Amino acid sequence: DDQDRDAEKRALEREKDYEEAMKRLLERTVELRERELEHVRAQRETADRTADVHERELELIGAREEMASTNVRTMTMERALRVEREVMSLERELLEAMRERAEKTRQEAEKERRVYEGQLRVLDARRELGEVER
Repeated sequence: DDQDRDAEKRALEREKDYEEAMKRLLERTVELRERELEHVRAQRETADRTADVHERELELIGAREEMASTNVRTMTMERALRVEREVMSLERELLEAMRERAEKTRQEAEKERRVYEGQLRVLDARRELGEVER
């Protein structure tokens, strides 16, 4: 009878809608996990660059301490110029490491933003799933 067919058709459409909503939820959950992994990798890269910065800072401190502890009156001009060049070279390395860390921090923040977007998409998919009658 027509009513039975219509009821069966509506039931199949609801089942289809439910399965599509579930598929969207699963796809968005997988996407979120991928974004979370990307964010963790970016955090690790930022931490590595931060460690590089600290190493350069320690090297620079050591060179400056050596320069400060050396008796300027007994130092040859050649030695004084070499120490000054070394300090400037270490300062440059430190600044370059800091610039690289800043870039990694920016990239990390972008990955973090993408995680939040993914979380919102999963939340929306969960809401849509709840709205679909099975």
